[in-house]
Amino acid sequence: MRYLTTVVVISLSLQVNAAEYDIPPSIRFTLDREESPSPIVYYFSSPDASETTYPIFIICDGSESKRSERSIFFVRDFFAERIRSLDIGYLAIEKCGIDGNEINNTKYQK
Repeated sequence: MRYLTTVVVISLSLQVNAAEYDIPPSIRFTLDREESPSPIVYYFSSPDASETTYPIFIICDGSESKRSERSIFFVRDFFAERIRSLDIGYLAIEKCGIDGNEINNTKYQK
């Protein structure tokens, strides 16, 4: 079972480079960082039937090797339908230096 999971992750990584992302401005947000002029970029979607309070599922990426940098947006989109069916909010956080289709390797590597 563990081997199957690894194969799926590799398959997802290979598909990431296939197309650019069409990111709606209504879900893209930024947060200033004190230690860097590069903001934190994140994507947030609330549940369709939004109540006053709801849980939020947080998606973030792990470490990557050089030249394999990618946006978290692909992973977010991959799970979007499944997460929406749970009627919860979901937040995906980009790594420093990555903003959707834009990857600044100088900022990313720091």
